[in-house]
Amino acid sequence: MKFSSENLKSSSRQAFIIFVALVLVILLSLYLLIQQTRPKLTYTLGVLDQGFELVWYKDAGFASFVSNSNGIIFALPIGEEKLVAFDAKTGLMYWETDLSFEQRGMRVFLADVLSAYIVTSTTVDAYDTKTGNVKWSTKLGDGHVAIEAQLDGDLLKVYYGDRLYEIASENGEILYIKPGIAHEDYPTFKIVNDEFLLTGSTSGGLCAQRTKTHKLLWCHPDIDLNLITIDELCGSVYAMPDDNVLRVIDLFTGEVLIKAAFTRSIPVDEKDDNRYVPVLFYVDGVTVVSFVDSRQTFGLKSDALCQINTLSAP
Repeated sequence: MKFSSENLKSSSRQAFIIFVALVLVILLSLYLLIQQTRPKLTYTLGVLDQGFELVWYKDAGFASFVSNSNGIIFALPIGEEKLVAFDAKTGLMYWETDLSFEQRGMRVFLADVLSAYIVTSTTVDAYDTKTGNVKWSTKLGDGHVAIEAQLDGDLLKVYYGDRLYEIASENGEILYIKPGIAHEDYPTFKIVNDEFLLTGSTSGGLCAQRTKTHKLLWCHPDIDLNLITIDELCGSVYAMPDDNVLRVIDLFTGEVLIKAAFTRSIPVDEKDDNRYVPVLFYVDGVTVVSFVDSRQTFGLKSDALCQINTLSAP
């Protein structure tokens, strides 16, 4: 009789635990459902001035972009450990690949026709541009150093602390290790077409001058040098000093040629405290605007823009 009583208590305890677990699962499911269906922060593209058109849209945000001469964009989605590739003109997705733990923590992002390269604090990894498969992985060091990298023909040059690695881009073989110092600071200037020098400062903002004469052409005090993207062929600078209006600036005159306005809407029960600068990228006639906070990306194009800038060139 005593055994039956203890058995009954044990069964009741198990039933109670199961009941509590089921209630927690139901409450969690309801919470997730409410979170998915409640309004979220969104950006809506407004009226497009002077010929801009929306050529593609993605319900995803990207932290970094690179591209190659075949018009393929390689990007790192926000909140996902993935590398994706899609067509610059259409937004058509080619492939996506998961990044392993060792391949995360991008420091430098590069691409050519054959490979996309992610340089982390310890390795260089090359991904096939057609499939997304890892082609090779080369160990650099233990990290905790400044890192820079660039493509130079069939060489990948990686400045790793006080050393320069020259790596064969085809197979990842380290060909030479030389003295070479990497710099952690953000660039303080950009040279465009060997003709224009773009500089940035906290006081003057973005300024342009001729490289040969050093004649100051124009300044935009509210624009950060490191947050712009450039169409070098047509001489256009793309900037969004806030998250509402994309400006296209004539490199020759500093005139704002075209604007694209975005409307920002947030749920009524949320505070609008956090503001994030959109990530901009230009390739193959398409301007990419990626919003970090709403995880939305817009591909914009203007066929008339290059003609406008050509007319303004001296």
